[in-house]
Amino acid sequence: MKTLLTRLFLSTFFSAIAFVANSQVLFERSYSEFKDARKFSETDDGGYIVAGTSDAIGTDDMALIKLDQDGNLEWSNLYGNGVDQDWGEAAVQTLDGGYILVGGSDDVSFIVKTDELGDVEWQGYYDFGNVKRATDVLALDDTSYIVTGGTVDGFSNSDAGIARIDKNGDVMWSWSIPSASWTCCSYKPQIYRVIALSDGNILAVGSRFSGSSGSGYAIKIDEDGSVIWERRVTAFNRIYSATELSDGNIILSGRGAGSTYGVLAKIDAGANLIWTKEYTESTTSSYYPALHGVAETEDEDLLISAHSYDGKVLIIRANVFGLIQESYQVSSMFDASSENEESLLILPTSDDAFLIARGGIVKKFNADLSSVCGLSPTTYSDADQVNAIWSTTLTKNTSYFEPFKTFLDGPTGASSTLICETVICNVVASFDVSTSEVCDGELITFSSTGDGSTFEWYDEGTLFGSTETIDYAPSGAGDHTIELIAIDGSCDDATEETVSVIALPNATVSQSGSVLTADEAGLTYQWVDCDDSYSEIPGATAQSFTASSNGSYAVIVNDGTCSDTSDCYTVMDVGFDEMNDELLVQLHPNPTDGILYLNVATTEGYTYKLINIVGETILSSDGVKNGNVQISLDHLPAGQYFLKVNVVDKVMTKKVVLAK
Repeated sequence: MKTLLTRLFLSTFFSAIAFVANSQVLFERSYSEFKDARKFSETDDGGYIVAGTSDAIGTDDMALIKLDQDGNLEWSNLYGNGVDQDWGEAAVQTLDGGYILVGGSDDVSFIVKTDELGDVEWQGYYDFGNVKRATDVLALDDTSYIVTGGTVDGFSNSDAGIARIDKNGDVMWSWSIPSASWTCCSYKPQIYRVIALSDGNILAVGSRFSGSSGSGYAIKIDEDGSVIWERRVTAFNRIYSATELSDGNIILSGRGAGSTYGVLAKIDAGANLIWTKEYTESTTSSYYPALHGVAETEDEDLLISAHSYDGKVLIIRANVFGLIQESYQVSSMFDASSENEESLLILPTSDDAFLIARGGIVKKFNADLSSVCGLSPTTYSDADQVNAIWSTTLTKNTSYFEPFKTFLDGPTGASSTLICETVICNVVASFDVSTSEVCDGELITFSSTGDGSTFEWYDEGTLFGSTETIDYAPSGAGDHTIELIAIDGSCDDATEETVSVIALPNATVSQSGSVLTADEAGLTYQWVDCDDSYSEIPGATAQSFTASSNGSYAVIVNDGTCSDTSDCYTVMDVGFDEMNDELLVQLHPNPTDGILYLNVATTEGYTYKLINIVGETILSSDGVKNGNVQISLDHLPAGQYFLKVNVVDKVMTKKVVLAK
C-alpha cells in the first residue's frame, strides 16, 4: 500500500525574468518549483494558484504554488510519498479558502485537499472507474468536487472517467468512459478539461484516441452525473479546452483530425454546431498542430494560445467568427520541448488581464497584444500566416460508437487545401460629439474621427444610424452610452462616450373655460397662438392666460436649462350668452337626450353648425329661413358641444350638453 508524505519546499531557487519596458506586460516570472506548470486558476484575493510537477529534489512530485496579483511567490508545497512518480495536473480554490489538487501517482489518481497555506487536510489515492490519472477538477457550490481523469500510457486497460467527491474526499458517484473499438482500432479515452456552465450543468472535453489518431469528445452532465448529451466531434483529434462565451455558446479548441492543424469550433448549449475553423501554417517544417486555451475579451474577441512542432508558441486574437485579427510569437517564454501541450492555457483575470503559463513560466498581460513579451507584431509571409476555413456541412453518423446519440462531423464539405491570408486591421473607432449634455429630444451631432469604411451608432445597444456623421436626439432622461463601431471588411473597432440627457420641465396645462393655467409654478412662460404658427402673444408671460377670443393656445415653459411646449388647448366659449336687440337664440331642452329645438328671434335667414370640444364641426346647415328648427343628436355620443349661430355678421355661441 502506498504511504503518503507531504513536503514543504521553500523557494530558494526563485528567479524573476526582467520586466519588459512596456506597461502592458504586467509580469513575467520563472518558477524553479516547476518542471511543468499544468493548469492554474485565480484565487479570491486576486492572486493565482498553479498546479504542476517538480523534480527539484530528485523525483517527480506534485507541486502547488501560490502567487500574488503581481506574480510574486507567496508559498510553494510538494506532495507525494518520496518514492513514486507523482504528477500535478490541476488545482482550484475551495469554498473554505483552501485548495484541492489533483493528479496521478504511477497508475492511480492522487488527490490532495489543503488549507489556505497549502498544508494537507486530507489526501488519498483513487482508482474510480479504472482511471489512472486525475486530469482536472471543478469545485461546486455545495463544497463537493467534480474530478475528471484519463488514461496513462502503458496501461492498455485504463479508462477515462468522471467522479464527484464530497468535501471529505469520499466518492459520491463515479462512472467511466471505457476504451472502445470504433472501426478498426482500440481507442483510449481522455478527459483534459472540465468546466461549469451557466445553466448549472457541467461540460467535460477530451478525446478517444489510439496513438495520434482519434476523435474529439465532449460530454455534458448534470451534478448528479446524468448524461445530458454526449458527442464525438470528428473535426478534432483531441479537444484540449472548452470556454463558455457571454452569449451562452461554447468554444471548443484543440488539435485537428489530421494532426497538422489546430481547430476551433463553436457550438450551442445543445451541442449544435455553429461553425468550425481550421488554423495552420502552410509550410512543411513548421505548423501549428493544436490550439489550447481560449479566453473571451471584454469586447467579445477571442484570445487563443497555440503551439507548433518547431517550438513556436503563439497568442492569437480572433473575432467572434474565429477570423484572426492579430497573432504574436511568444516562444521565448516557454520550454518548447514540453510534451504536455494541453497545458498551454489562457486564463482571464478579474482585473481585465490575462494569464498564460507553460513549463515553469507564468506571464500576465493585457488584451492589447502589441506588448506581449515586448515584441512588435510578428510579420508573416503568406506562407506563414495562420489560416481559417469555414465548415459548412453538419452530418449525423451512428456507426462509430454505440452509446453516442449523435455526432458532430468535421468540415466534410470544405476544401482540403488551406488558403493562407493575411489580415491587417487598421480600423480605429473614435468620434466627436457636439455636446455631452442635452435636453430630452434635442438633436446633437456625432462625427466619426477614426478610420473605417462603414459605421454603426448605438444608443444603449440600439442601432440609430450607419453614416459617418449623424444628427440624433437621445430620448429619455439620464446617462446614455453612445457606442460607435467602425468596420472595414472583417476588421472592426469600437469606442463609446456618455451623453447626459436632461429631463424637460412639466408643460401640462389645466383649463377652465377661457382661462388656461400652466400646472408647474416657478418657471418662465410664453403663451402662443397655435392657429397662427405658434406666434407669441404679446404680454402673455404669466402662469395663467385668459383668452380674449376663441381659438387654440399653448404655452412654452422654461426651467432655465430646458424648455418644452404644451399641447394646444381649444377655447370656444368667449362671448357665451351675449344678447342684443337684433339677435336672440334659445335652445331647449338643454341638457337634451337627443332632440334639440333651436329658436332664433330674427327676420333674417341664418346658418348654424355644431362643434365638439376639440373644434371639429359635427353637423351644419346651409341656411335656415324659419326661425324654429329641430336638430337630432341621437347619433352622437354623450358629452359637451358648442352651437354657433350666424345671422348676417353676428355670431352667437351656445353650449349644448348631450346626456344619454
